[in-house]
Amino acid sequence: MYGYAYFVSLVRRNMESMELEEAVERAVDECIREDILKDFLLEQKAEVVAMSIYEYNEEYAKKANFESGEEAGFVRGQERVNKLIRILSEQNRIGDITRAANDKEYQERLFEEFGI
Repeated sequence: MYGYAYFVSLVRRNMESMELEEAVERAVDECIREDILKDFLLEQKAEVVAMSIYEYNEEYAKKANFESGEEAGFVRGQERVNKLIRILSEQNRIGDITRAANDKEYQERLFEEFGI
């Protein structure tokens, strides 16, 4: 397990200054020089490089999708709150705006009340 963790840390370090494929290949070469997973890497170098690139690309895609979803959720939440504030303002319910800002349960009840 140490060998794999070491390999991954090398890849991540290398990625700070080089493209993914080069970062993986250099990590493999360094592990071989340092006798970490040497026999396995010598036998399976091409497969390790290909799989590592695939895994890092998949990790990047998951992170990008998560961040995109997080941003969309944030925007949706802002839109809901802004709509509630507009409705309450139009009805001159200023006290409810303040209460909703401080009481999440009350805010949720208002969302339900107005179908937001």
